[in-house]
Amino acid sequence: MTTQRTTTDGQQSSTSGATRPRLRTDRRGVSEVVGALLMFALLVLLLVLVQVNAVPAANQQVEFEHNQRVQGDLQELQEAILLAASTGREGVVSVETGTGYPTRLFLFNPPRASGTIERTATGTVEVRNALATGETGDYVDGSALSFESGGLAYRPDYNEYGGAPTTIYENGVLYGNFTGNRSVIQERGALVSGRDVSLVALQGTLATSSSNSVSVGVTPISAPTRTVSVANAAPGSPVTITVPTRLGPDAWRVILEEELAANGGHVTRIERASPSTVQITLAEGVVYDLRIAAVGVGTGFDRSTDVQYITTVAGDGSTVPEDGSSQIVAEVRDAYNNPVSNETVSAEVVQGGGTVLAVDDGRTDDEGRVALEYTAGGIDSPLEDVVVDVWIGDGAATPTDPARVAKFSVTVFDVDGTGQTGSPGGNPVNPGINLQLTGAEAAGNGGCNARSNGCDAAVTITNRNAGTGWTVEKLRVSVYAAQGDGGPTSYVVSDTRGASGTTLTVGSDFQQAALDDFARDGTSGDEQTYYFDFAGYSTTQDGVRTGDMFVLEVIFEADDGSPAVVTYFVPLS
Repeated sequence: MTTQRTTTDGQQSSTSGATRPRLRTDRRGVSEVVGALLMFALLVLLLVLVQVNAVPAANQQVEFEHNQRVQGDLQELQEAILLAASTGREGVVSVETGTGYPTRLFLFNPPRASGTIERTATGTVEVRNALATGETGDYVDGSALSFESGGLAYRPDYNEYGGAPTTIYENGVLYGNFTGNRSVIQERGALVSGRDVSLVALQGTLATSSSNSVSVGVTPISAPTRTVSVANAAPGSPVTITVPTRLGPDAWRVILEEELAANGGHVTRIERASPSTVQITLAEGVVYDLRIAAVGVGTGFDRSTDVQYITTVAGDGSTVPEDGSSQIVAEVRDAYNNPVSNETVSAEVVQGGGTVLAVDDGRTDDEGRVALEYTAGGIDSPLEDVVVDVWIGDGAATPTDPARVAKFSVTVFDVDGTGQTGSPGGNPVNPGINLQLTGAEAAGNGGCNARSNGCDAAVTITNRNAGTGWTVEKLRVSVYAAQGDGGPTSYVVSDTRGASGTTLTVGSDFQQAALDDFARDGTSGDEQTYYFDFAGYSTTQDGVRTGDMFVLEVIFEADDGSPAVVTYFVPLS
């Protein structure tokens, strides 16, 4: 079959049906393209699901782990504050306030999480009804000891971890504060630990936000801490500690659980003193070791502290031979009971004889201490009581405030015999009488270089003229100077070591003593050894120690009834 068609020029042409091409659709490769598009769509959908769900969950875990690290940093900061308080050393602690997220291909992360560390508002810490012994009691006298203190708080600004706590340090305690004012204690601190009471006033200005790390400087203001032994000032007035805190009494009972009286401790009561403070009451009749320090964080704190009082350190209650000398040491302290350096002091003998001069320049050293030398004059009596005043400042007049004056008591004893009953003469440890001290040693089963050995004082007296017999009527130990410790309060004297007898009091009046006498037997060299068992030292152990010294006064009666009062200076070897 032939098909004709007319051309544009009017001519006809023909085309054979056998050679005309046919039009058909080619569907090869369509399924592969559609599959690729579907796979891409699924991948995009998967990425969206990961971005919307998995990435926030993973970032929340990153933020949670970061929060754990920050709490560790704050524990280091807590330790640095306590170290500065106890040793006076400065420190710097790095706190990782912010964190980033790991890189994820084809996924998006939010900006780095940040956090803020700041010193919180200040409040007043008070210690009431605490009375110290000795010269320190002129300042720590039972009235309120008060000072300002703040805390530290770290507040995170996370992108995903919405329930993160605010981590807070206050009064030595570290805890996390969660939504709803729920708190979890992380470090309990040691505000009260047994008989120890430790307080740190935190001062300064700190408010820093960062998505990286922040370096926090810790500077001692009043440190290292001095220990002051205190007890309640009067019956019915227990020692109390009031601290500013966000925690309530129940939380503090958890913190101080081991210190509660019901658990064998000394904390008898914890209660609200105001909406923002808690008062801790301690048991009466207990001697507590009080330590207070001031530490600065950040900037904006005053590194100097004002002088408040002066106290005795060494030499108070010492004994000095006539024309001899002895060193006394005083310490100047601030409101936190800690030493103040480079302060001028003055001194004067206000009772008795002798002179007192500064050993160096009369200014306190780095330990807040100043040494002075008291030199005794000659005396015409067995003993002379001397009082030396040492006060803060450079002036001729003694301050009227007793806290700014330290009074040292010194006993001067006669050594040349002019103050004794009997004829003058003798050597520095013997009176001018025929009954002379010929032996003085620390006696025990072992060495007596430590007070824990329980040694006694063995005192040997020899009658140089046995033509006269003597009877021991009464005696007393008027002064005791313990080597490196506080002296004893009582003693038992006997003819045999370890024998029982009447307990006598150091420093009391003359008391009866049943001791062997010196018989008139016509031969010289008659001697007796008496053993003194001392007790009540300031240490936990009793017993004399080599280097101790005491003054022994004895009333002897001769055969004819005439008395003789003899004073012996007894240095123990």
